[in-house]
Amino acid sequence: MGYGTQFKSNIYLSRKYFNSISDLECQIEDVKESIEYIKQGIMMYAAASPDQCFPQSEEPIGSLQVEIRESLNLLSEYITELSDMERLRAYLKENPDIDVKKLNS
Repeated sequence: MGYGTQFKSNIYLSRKYFNSISDLECQIEDVKESIEYIKQGIMMYAAASPDQCFPQSEEPIGSLQVEIRESLNLLSEYITELSDMERLRAYLKENPDIDVKKLNS
């Protein structure tokens, strides 16, 4: 037998309401699309010069840093949200007798 850490946790998905597992899966797909959109934006910043990204800015490097920082923060939030929703989906599939609507608060 291997070793590891086991724990139980309560996860609260703020401002999320699910009517069914299929509704949850649709929202998971929406979050995945948002993650991909942010990743594409970051890749665009990597491929372009700061002057190309922010031609009107007096300090394009500073503007680029702010945009990338905000994108990375948002990306982190979406990844956490995706992880939590995928855990919920796994829980519901392991416990088919649980009504997802009863988990909403």
